[in-house]
Amino acid sequence: MRYIFTLLIMSLPLFGAEVLYGDIDGDGREESMELRRSGEGELGGFYQLAVIDDDGSLLWQGPKSTDIENRFVFYETHVGISMPELLYDIDGDGHYELIAPEPQSDVSPTYFRVLKWLGKRFRIVPSKALMLTSQNRFEWQLTNAYEGVWVSGFVSAGADGVRAKVTRYIDGEYQGGEALLRFDPKGAAIVKWIKPLGKGEETRGTETPAEPLPPTASHKAAESAGVKLDLEILISYSPAAKAKLENSHESITVDLTIDKYGSQYIEEEAIAQKAIVTRPTGRVSVGEIPFRERGYSLDERKRYKLSVMIISARKRFENNILWCNSTDGAADYDIETIRNATLRYHCNLIGE
Repeated sequence: MRYIFTLLIMSLPLFGAEVLYGDIDGDGREESMELRRSGEGELGGFYQLAVIDDDGSLLWQGPKSTDIENRFVFYETHVGISMPELLYDIDGDGHYELIAPEPQSDVSPTYFRVLKWLGKRFRIVPSKALMLTSQNRFEWQLTNAYEGVWVSGFVSAGADGVRAKVTRYIDGEYQGGEALLRFDPKGAAIVKWIKPLGKGEETRGTETPAEPLPPTASHKAAESAGVKLDLEILISYSPAAKAKLENSHESITVDLTIDKYGSQYIEEEAIAQKAIVTRPTGRVSVGEIPFRERGYSLDERKRYKLSVMIISARKRFENNILWCNSTDGAADYDIETIRNATLRYHCNLIGE
């Protein structure tokens, strides 16, 4: 909002064409991606992309064209819509990508056009679809499939991840939902379901509640202040990450969250949470993770999964500087399989 006067004078973005913001040059101030109406063709309206620096100057602009084959041209046409939806570093290499869906007129996996910002201009990255490859993970793929589960659009991005629209189309049945994703170089892990897949709002939350089981010894033990796991988290660091943390005297935060799952998707978020702030040690011990609400107890007919996020504590830096992942590629863990276990994570600097 602090640049609105300058931007309206210099670039006159079209009303209704969303402006995306991001610090693409790493100077701590946001640049804007603007779409200017550049022409009308037989098929519909076309837009020119302009990259505006935080001081209002023009950093880069795409061509004025009505050629739908030009990868730098955006449009809303009778053959489909291809407008930018996301400005985000999707592969963790320190460079922002501008992402727009490829136009389509049928129900099939959505391919995304990706433009990577490399200092002074955008470079074209091959289009791919973001397909569900396991219960909690999407990966970029070239596919001829017309059925499956895929990301069909992006809603917003924030510090906790990217909110995405998800489509499931199998045996002629369509379902839609929304999920929060955490991206990595190969794709994205599902952090949580914001709107579980369903035919419509009326289908959500219609699962018949299970009759409560008589309490057992393990169930009674769960009726405590939290979930007792007694696990160890071993953390290794790249040389650059280790030096940055030590030289800046920065701490790390190990954020642990337990979610409740039904037969397939998340039912209740963050039933237990714990944040451990510590020096960048190589070992963090986790005993019990407290319940969010007093008196909460686990339901033995449900599944509970632990997700772990390791970031810089932001005591010295305004933004997170670490990119940390499980060494075995796990996005989350069933709590019944990791009690008294050892989890291993490796951290790099973002963009390393």
